[in-house]
Amino acid sequence: MTEDCMHSLDADGSSQGEHSSLRIDRAILDYVAPFLKGEGFRKNARNFWRDTGNVIDVVTIQKSQWNGPREASFTIELGLYWKDIQRDLCLWAGMDNPNAWDCIIHQRIGTTIPSERDLWWTLTPDVDVKATGLDVVDKLKSKALPWLVAGHDLAVAFRYASVYRETPWSNAIKATIDGRPITPMIPPMRKGFLAVGTVEYDVRTKDGRKAYNKAVRDDLRTKPRLVKCEGDGTVCDLDTKEGKKALKAFCEKTKTSVMIAEPPAGGDGNPAPQP
Repeated sequence: MTEDCMHSLDADGSSQGEHSSLRIDRAILDYVAPFLKGEGFRKNARNFWRDTGNVIDVVTIQKSQWNGPREASFTIELGLYWKDIQRDLCLWAGMDNPNAWDCIIHQRIGTTIPSERDLWWTLTPDVDVKATGLDVVDKLKSKALPWLVAGHDLAVAFRYASVYRETPWSNAIKATIDGRPITPMIPPMRKGFLAVGTVEYDVRTKDGRKAYNKAVRDDLRTKPRLVKCEGDGTVCDLDTKEGKKALKAFCEKTKTSVMIAEPPAGGDGNPAPQP
């Protein structure tokens, strides 16, 4: 019998020999998804949303980019998508199933728990999937969902949006509270339109939103994402396999993820030269 076949089972019957990232998927599928479905959420991959009328509540599962076969971590991003405000801001407007990063208000679940600053769950072959899934459900039920519901009040939403600093979206919420018009984030553009480069997309329509999102993804793929490791000087292009490996090696060696953005040399979109 090979070593791969010599593994035990969790209390829920899942294999302790499976890839740890797959164990995260199992925790989501078997415990988190049924709970959120019972609370009125719909699901698309690892994103859950609940349309309450003026606001869409969003719960997005975020896996760590450093996950491996023996250890994998995840956290939860919470979002409040205020439809009218985002429409008037011309900011990710008209979405039916936004993820947390599309929302003018989004925070990690750790911010809803006084004792936690940044809460992550880690699964290894020795960690029970069921226990992890039930703990996530408990924190969603006791902390995250009440945080979302409270954010349906504009005054609370403004407090959420202003937690770190004044932003265009916190200003937009305050304008709504005061009964003042909202200043769009892209004033020269037509209301209800967003642009990628010189092309405008009508995000009031489903086809327009699809085309806009595709254009954004295509645009991001053409731009190198460069970071310079602080104190090391190495420039890593995160759009290449070698760059990602170099960054991971640096973080593991120094036990830090501190880095600074490195713009392309000459602003022409080409990677900066290696030092």
